[in-house]
Amino acid sequence: MTPQGRIRGTQLLWLLLAGRLSSCLLLPADSLHALTVPDLIAVTALNALVLLLLALPTLLVLRRGDGNLADRGGRLVVVGYLLVSLFVLYLDILQFRDFAGETTKADFSVTLLTASLIVVGFAASLYGLEALGRTAAVVAVIGMALLLVFGALLIPRTESINFPPAVFSGWPTVLSQTVKELPRTAEIVAVGALYPYVNGKVGRSFVGFVGLTAALTLFVCIVTTGVLGDFAGLTAYPFYTAVTAASAGVIERLDIFVVALWLGTFFVRVALFGVICLDHARRLFGDRSRLPVAGVGAVLLMALTVLTQYIDGQWRTVTYVYWGVLALFGIGLPLWVYRRKRL
Repeated sequence: MTPQGRIRGTQLLWLLLAGRLSSCLLLPADSLHALTVPDLIAVTALNALVLLLLALPTLLVLRRGDGNLADRGGRLVVVGYLLVSLFVLYLDILQFRDFAGETTKADFSVTLLTASLIVVGFAASLYGLEALGRTAAVVAVIGMALLLVFGALLIPRTESINFPPAVFSGWPTVLSQTVKELPRTAEIVAVGALYPYVNGKVGRSFVGFVGLTAALTLFVCIVTTGVLGDFAGLTAYPFYTAVTAASAGVIERLDIFVVALWLGTFFVRVALFGVICLDHARRLFGDRSRLPVAGVGAVLLMALTVLTQYIDGQWRTVTYVYWGVLALFGIGLPLWVYRRKRL
């Protein structure tokens, strides 16, 4: 038994889904502004297919033996997983900081809120994967329920005139939007890192995660388009804008629930990739390194957050670097490990 503990396949599903729910809250405005409903369906389906194909090499290689890619790839791969987990967290922090800046009061310190969540997330990662899996199950179930409640409250406000003509814009448009969306995906890295700690069918859990994510994303896209119409292209976070414009009886401040959901999902995501970071640090430096590495990782992320807070548009620029990460950890690394095993 490692310091990580072990989880069931369903807990892996909740872990991945809880961290991914935040993407439903941060739908890009250009998707809703430029795409018709058939386009949205095609983009969602193609995105899901690409994710499954990217995960396939890792799943095929790992199901043939024990351990994960780091176990078979050597210290260089271990270092790669450690650094990439921090890189993924940095991307998420940039997203969170931008969202918090749009949604919190002007006199509230976004930097302080972001730093607090980084510290709490890394502290939670010290408790291991098993405890985090139980927490993620609660966050994921509540998060899905909230999204469905938001959608149910917004459906009466949808208007058919807000939907663009149901004409398929063509595959170039769909492919272009899919290319923009894929860099927001980090679950391929998590699957490769957590595979040996899961009791159950990892592939089945990942397929369930992709299917649920696609269904929720499409639901939120269609509801938001029906409420906002062309205005969706003029706001940074269309779904949040649509929810804040709604009121339903005693629930007059739905935006509070949106922010609470985002905080919960962000916490799970920080803790999840914090666990991955600490596990690979343990492989390099021993069991006693987990606490010092957690402290160093939190300080490093907070420093990067502060140093880059005045650089406009850095999130979109940095996310495209993740294309290389997707190619390396989704295709290149599994194939290299497989070839190394054969030689």
